[in-house]
Amino acid sequence: MADCTDGRCRICTANDEDGLIEHMAERLWEGTRVMDLPAWAEAGEFWQEKYRDHAAIFIRAARA
Repeated sequence: MADCTDGRCRICTANDEDGLIEHMAERLWEGTRVMDLPAWAEAGEFWQEKYRDHAAIFIRAARA
C-alpha cells in the first residue's frame, strides 16, 4: 500500500498474484455470506469470478 509501513504486508509482498486474489475473494465471500448461501467452493463460477474481480480491484487500489 502506498503508505504501508510494514514491509511484511501480504498485499505489498505477494509473489503469487492469482493466489492472493483467490484468497481475498474467498475471504470476502465468506465474510458476506448470509442466510443459506453456499460455501465458496460451491458458489458457482459467476459469483467466484465477480468476487475475484472485486479482490483484484481492491489490491490495485491498496497498492496505489
